[in-house]
Amino acid sequence: MMAYVHSFNQKTWAEELDFVLGTKDKMQWMGRDTNISGLPLSTMVTYMPLSNEEKLELYKNLMSCVMTVVTDKTVFILMWLIIVFSQDEGDLNGTPLRIKNSFVTMLMRYLLQKRGTNIDTDMNMVYNCIGVLPRIAKTFTRIKDSMKC
Repeated sequence: MMAYVHSFNQKTWAEELDFVLGTKDKMQWMGRDTNISGLPLSTMVTYMPLSNEEKLELYKNLMSCVMTVVTDKTVFILMWLIIVFSQDEGDLNGTPLRIKNSFVTMLMRYLLQKRGTNIDTDMNMVYNCIGVLPRIAKTFTRIKDSMKC
């Protein structure tokens, strides 16, 4: 879901495609008819096989993760690692928690170095965005389930 959030935060559909497409996909895209242009994820949401209420919910959830800090690929990777190592927070030996805390510290130091300001707002936005990811995932699961024959 972080890939959708990162894409949604890009300025143009071309930047979104650059992020999500692999090398072969990019080559295929470059070979397309030049009259065909891309669409940003924000527009694609309107064409998804969801009810209007579900589309609005997805859009609102994605909008709650709109923040300039997420456009930074380093922040994206660190957020992703924090999420991965948050999965086993009930682990008795605490290793995943220590690893997660190390990535949180790295993210805080990185933001402090890059932004040079009080990072509390940025970190709150990051944690709020991470909290919204399960709702975004639920919507994409509904789409996947609706595509099954």
